[in-house]
Amino acid sequence: MSKTKELNPTAGAERPGKREKLKRRARELGALALSVAAAFGLYHEAHKPAMNSEQMHEATNIAATTALDKVNEIKDSNPDLNDNDGSYFIGEGGNMASFYVYDGDPDGDTSKGSGTNVEISITDDKSSGERGVSTSTQFVFSTEDKSVLDKINADNKVNWSEVKEFLGRPDVNISKIQLHEDTNRDGKLTPETLKYNVYDGGDDRWELNVNNKDGASGYEDSNEIGNVFTGDSAVAEVQKVIETVKSNWGDDESKK
Repeated sequence: MSKTKELNPTAGAERPGKREKLKRRARELGALALSVAAAFGLYHEAHKPAMNSEQMHEATNIAATTALDKVNEIKDSNPDLNDNDGSYFIGEGGNMASFYVYDGDPDGDTSKGSGTNVEISITDDKSSGERGVSTSTQFVFSTEDKSVLDKINADNKVNWSEVKEFLGRPDVNISKIQLHEDTNRDGKLTPETLKYNVYDGGDDRWELNVNNKDGASGYEDSNEIGNVFTGDSAVAEVQKVIETVKSNWGDDESKK
């Protein structure tokens, strides 16, 4: 007795339910791919430097030019007092430029950095005038190359030629500009007087911190996330600080 095999009308054809499952799976994979791409974009944006190399170079050039010009002005104003090894210069009226080198981060914290920092410290003494106010300004330039420290410190001092050579390195950037002002005119710029602000009878003090990762911050509030200035705005903030520094080096009546 022969048996007749029944034919399945759906054999060899894709079931509608299976087709829908494949479509749904494709949509899920597409959504996942979009999520991954979005997450990657957010990660990249979050880890993008706040200042690119060109912006850091421009900010550094603004600060370095100002500091170098002021040092030369002090050095040339009183050549008879500056026949030394070039580790400091004394100008007219008690103005002075001195140089320092240290490792660590721009604040000298070796636990947070291991590079080389060169500080140009400029004292502009206006205390003798009726309205004059003495100021002390520090420009800190940094590189991650710690070997430079040993080279500069070989003779246990920092001289003017070494400072200029350091600032000419392509890997050196401005990292901090700091100003102390003897607002209460007591002739002192010390931590004791600076613990009070100008409104409490103390001295005025501020600083601007600059790096490619975080941008520029510390001098004034920003509308950007994290209260920092980034990109071209950071460069503009450095320029603004430099103008403030220059106004402090000028007559006191020119200051706001």
